[in-house]
Amino acid sequence: MPGVKDLAVNLIEFDSKFKNIFEYVFGSTIVVENIEVARRVGIGKIRMVTLDGDLSDRSGAMHGGFRKKQMRTGSFQEQNMTKQLKKGEAAENEITNVISALEKKKSTMEIDIRDLRREKAELEAEIIKTEKTLHIDESDINITKDTKKELEKKGKEFDDKLTNFKSEINAKNMQLAQIKMKKETFRNKISALKNPVLLAEFRAFEEKKEQLKADIIRSEENMKNSNEQIKTILKPEQTKQNQIIKNLD
Repeated sequence: MPGVKDLAVNLIEFDSKFKNIFEYVFGSTIVVENIEVARRVGIGKIRMVTLDGDLSDRSGAMHGGFRKKQMRTGSFQEQNMTKQLKKGEAAENEITNVISALEKKKSTMEIDIRDLRREKAELEAEIIKTEKTLHIDESDINITKDTKKELEKKGKEFDDKLTNFKSEINAKNMQLAQIKMKKETFRNKISALKNPVLLAEFRAFEEKKEQLKADIIRSEENMKNSNEQIKTILKPEQTKQNQIIKNLD
């Protein structure tokens, strides 16, 4: 149609790696010569902007451009970006809270590991001490050897569980570090949120944040299950070993 220049995305230059972002921001906006051309195209049919900066939304709303140029700075949707900035700050606070909760969980798990190690060492020392001090006949020796082998087998299984538990904590530490890096990147983007390109990046980050929240929930469930499994394994073993020592006494 006469007076219609082109899609806005076709009239600007940008690095090809940012193609998706620019297409998201400008791909549904056409540039027309003036407001009269926009009326001929049809106000509200498509998002249009004139060469003077007058903006016509799909809702039919008109925003002045050239005539209010001295009163406006920034992008076509500065007011909308202010709202997005506030949402971004709220999202940052939420991520900060998640990181804090994960760090507390990590500290608790590390304490549990230290306690388990200490209890395991105490039980092993008690078994060795009992073996040295007991005076038993040949049949009892064979029984004790079999019992020791069984306890050693259980101890190895416990060590394997502990190793897996430590690996899981290391993985969570790496995840925490990645979240902190994303948080820092996100904070920098929020402070620089002055054009619609970064607004598109922010929306993509929000989707990633929701995915991370889901991953964190699954991770917390896995850690909870690991804690329960370790307690389920350790407590019966302690009871069994105490009973063995008592019987030997």
